[in-house]
Amino acid sequence: SQQELPEAPIAFRYRTPEEARRRAETMADEAQQERATGRARARPRREGRNDLVATPEDVSRILSGLFGGSGSESREYGGRLALLDPATLDIQLVPSALRGSVPLAWSRDRERLLFAQPGDGDFQIYEYDRTDRTSLRLTSGPFSHTQACYGPEDRIVVARVDARKQPLVSYIAMSEPGGRGPYAR
Repeated sequence: SQQELPEAPIAFRYRTPEEARRRAETMADEAQQERATGRARARPRREGRNDLVATPEDVSRILSGLFGGSGSESREYGGRLALLDPATLDIQLVPSALRGSVPLAWSRDRERLLFAQPGDGDFQIYEYDRTDRTSLRLTSGPFSHTQACYGPEDRIVVARVDARKQPLVSYIAMSEPGGRGPYAR
């Protein structure tokens, strides 16, 4: 019912119907190519289980896309970061967010939104302020920052990935109170 809808907007990745159709067609074509080349699932899915089965090539492709690939999928089909007003169903694009940006967490007052934005071979964390309609970059390289949330004392907790090392090294870092200052492990 209308009374159960939240007052604050809902953050999501928005694609136009045309973008969604092109993305679905591309994914179907890729799946067909994988079947034709024998890169399909190594074993059949078991009833009642959601198994993750991936070849080394699959893992490499996924990690490359997340932490340093070409980013063409994000640029072409990644959608735009948008806010949906639950009461009116109005959609407002976040103007400063690039295609492929991913909403992560709202502040307690739902005025600030953390999001991960694809960059040149990595992801970095930004904070969007609904009142000012501005975004502020919170993290920078050489690490890729793929996840973030708000912690106690308005600290910002981030997941850092060092893709320069093999195997990849990932750890959690936290800002000073108020969300500023260096991120420490």
